[in-house]
Amino acid sequence: MATTVLTWRADPGSGEERFEQAHVDTDVDGLRARGTILVGSGELVGPEGPYRVDYELDTDRNSAMHRLVVRVEGAGWRRELWLRREADGDWTCRRLSDPDDHQPAIDRPAALAGALDCDLLSSPLFNTMPLRRSGLHREPGEQEFLMAWVGIPDLRVTPSRQTYRHVRPGVVSFASEGGFAAEIDVDADAFPLRYPSVAVRVGT
Repeated sequence: MATTVLTWRADPGSGEERFEQAHVDTDVDGLRARGTILVGSGELVGPEGPYRVDYELDTDRNSAMHRLVVRVEGAGWRRELWLRREADGDWTCRRLSDPDDHQPAIDRPAALAGALDCDLLSSPLFNTMPLRRSGLHREPGEQEFLMAWVGIPDLRVTPSRQTYRHVRPGVVSFASEGGFAAEIDVDADAFPLRYPSVAVRVGT
């Protein structure tokens, strides 16, 4: 098993104070990541103030998501999300909030049918899995993915269609159905190095 420690800071153009560090283990059985995101200021900070995000991600040997647990905590509040994709493709979601905001994890779980990946808002790590599986960071091509997109700090899950396209080795273009687009620089293992308007890796 190989362990990699990855650290990102918010892209200066984002106007945010945000840091993320992930400990990533990879082997023939898949990828396991444990990460923390600290959000201090910017668009991701609402009336609830700064907060901390902790996540645990497990994939299968094809880099498709198996389990995601996310915990968010701020001053006087906390939320937790459990998201799981079973071998038959069914998704289960559970969300808790203290104090209770009476929001479900997802409005229509059936909308995730066919999705293999999850995507956590602001985290560059979650771009890695579809790239590792498709090889688009190495070879020409274009592919659309249906993602279980997790917002922070609300931890609400929505389906999101995203398209990745090979630009050149180590560079892929990304576009979401919401209109966001960027070219992402990645290393040989598909871990992002630079994600314009989102994050820049440090300590490389």
